[in-house]
Order: sequence, then C-alpha cells, then structure tokens
Amino acid sequence: MLKPMAEEAPDRPFVARAEVPLILLFAWGYISTLIVADPEFSLQYYLKILFPTAAILLGVLYARRPKLLLTAVMAILAAAGTAHALYTLVGWAFGDRTVEAGRWLAVEVGSIVMDQRYLGPRLTGLTHNPNTLGIWVFFALLALLYLKRERIIRTWLFVPVLILNAGVLLLTESRGSMVALAASVVFYVAVTKGVPQKLKLSKKGLLISIIPLGALLLVGWSAAERVSTRIGSGLNGREMAWSYIFQVAQEHPVIGTGFGMSGTVLKEAGIGIGPHSFYLKLLAETGFVGLHLFFLFLGMIAVLIVWRLRSRVEPAAVLFIAAFLVALLTHQMVEDQLFRVHPIHYLFVFLTALLIRGFDTRKTAE
Repeated sequence: MLKPMAEEAPDRPFVARAEVPLILLFAWGYISTLIVADPEFSLQYYLKILFPTAAILLGVLYARRPKLLLTAVMAILAAAGTAHALYTLVGWAFGDRTVEAGRWLAVEVGSIVMDQRYLGPRLTGLTHNPNTLGIWVFFALLALLYLKRERIIRTWLFVPVLILNAGVLLLTESRGSMVALAASVVFYVAVTKGVPQKLKLSKKGLLISIIPLGALLLVGWSAAERVSTRIGSGLNGREMAWSYIFQVAQEHPVIGTGFGMSGTVLKEAGIGIGPHSFYLKLLAETGFVGLHLFFLFLGMIAVLIVWRLRSRVEPAAVLFIAAFLVALLTHQMVEDQLFRVHPIHYLFVFLTALLIRGFDTRKTAE
C-alpha cells in the first residue's frame, strides 16, 4: 500500500522521512486509547481520525499529477471561502445593521449571530461561528495567493475577490485567523526575500475593483473599532481551559487521557469550552511522548521542505505548502482542530502528504 513512499525513501535522507514519526504517533495514540478511563469512547474517536488520515495519505501518494491535485484543492478552497464571504458581506450590508449579520438572507439552520460575553454580536454568515468563518476566509486568501502565483486567475478577478475576503476577515474579528494569515505571509516573504510585484490593472479591471473596494471602506470603520476591542478583550475563558488541561497533563504525563478525552475532562470540571490549543490538547491526550513525536514530525517536515527545495522540483509549490503549514500551525496555538474530524486536520494531512509524495512525476510515469 505504501509502495510510492517506499520507492522514493532510499533517495531521501532519514531525517527527511517525516512519515516515520507520524506512523509512530498514531501507534502511540492507539496504545493510549486502550488503557484510559473510557477506552471504548477513546478508541472510536481515534478510528474516526485514523481512517480519513490514512485515506488522504494513500490517495495523495498514488496521485499521478500532484501539482494538479494541489491546484484543484486550492481552487475549491478559494471558491468556498469566497462564497462564505460574499454571503456574509451582502447580509451585513443590506440586513439589520443593529446586529451586523446575515439575517437578510435568513435561513432556518440555526442562529446566525453568536453573542459572546462583553463583545456583542459578531459576523458568522453560514457557519454560525465567527471563528469558523474566519478559517474559511483565511483559507480562501491563501488559496487565492497561490492561484495568482500560478497565473491561474487574472488580476482583474484576483483584486476584488482578495479585497472581499480581507474585509470579511476583519468583520469576523477572528484574531487567530488574522495572526495565522500574517504569519504565513511574513514567512513566505522572509524566505523568498521577494518584493510583491506591482499590480497592472486594466481600465475594466479597475472599474470592477471599485465595487469591492467600496465595500471594504464601508466595513472598515466598524471593523477597525471592533477588532481593536477584540485585541484587548482577553482570551474569552481559554486561559481557564489551558490551565486545567495542563494540570491534567501533569497527572498523566506519559500515556495521557486518550484520544478525544480532553473535552470530556473539561466538561466534568465544569469548564464550558474546549481545549482551544491543539498542542495542550495533544499533550493531555497522548502525554509527553505523543507531543514529542508530533514535534519530531514537524522537524522532519522542515528538513523535507529544505530537501525538496534543493531538488528544484516545483520549488514554488513546496514553498507555498510550507507557508500554508505555518498558518495552520500558528492558528492551532489558540484552536484545537488538528487530530479531530475537521477540515483543518484533513488539509494539514493533505499538505504534508504532498510534501512526502513530492512533485516529481517521472517515477510514477515509469
């Protein structure tokens, strides 16, 4: 089953074989599910993560045209995020300004506005959670940058869609998504030492861009005030969850509480939110061994990225994947979607599998 990975492995140095610590992490996770307080629940949670992860990994390893696969996924992310952003912005602009949400396009699928303590209503669009909307929008922004870099979309389309998504990201007030996006851009610019090329807009493109630019200015005043309030508003209870999760990790330092048990532990302690930090969650659920295996995996991924860049096979795509991974890993400092049934986990596995697979199609063709 792992034939494509095995064929290329001799060409890579051992420190670049990132699949090894990933396999060890899942093996250790399986052991932890068997000796915890609720092994049945933990094992079910573990299998829900294992099967999609294995399916994505094998699917990418056997892909004949990995570059085309990456482009297709980025196009889907750009389209999905932009659809969320457009729905949200139209609802905000023409709906009830007092709640600033998509009630104008009201659909009976739940509450559109999620009120948070001391913060008031925030834009959520179709996702019913402002942080989830922020995730989709920052996915779209990174995907758009890739599509523009590959010259798949024209400037006249890229500029208005970029402005649209950036404006909605501000209105979500999702600090994690904003910081993650900034981290990936800073990483990319720092590594490439590149200077953004001067945009060349045609008259038609400039005319089309005026509409979303006006929309961005429309939301700018509101967004600036609300984001500044969010920055100084604290962690919304996350610090309570982090403190308790770290305490639990100290009580189970080696084996952890088992996959999926951190949320249960928090509920039993009367804390009404999730772990909200993937790294602390992994520490609590798999112990220090699991966390160290994950960091070993990240270290080997970094070596693999350098090795891929030196091989000069699609270096731009490799560098983009590295920047996207920086965004995901930064975002997970304040969220906990990795190693969960969640699009962020699937995307993380997909991108790392592409790095392991590589973009050289000659061996596949043979």
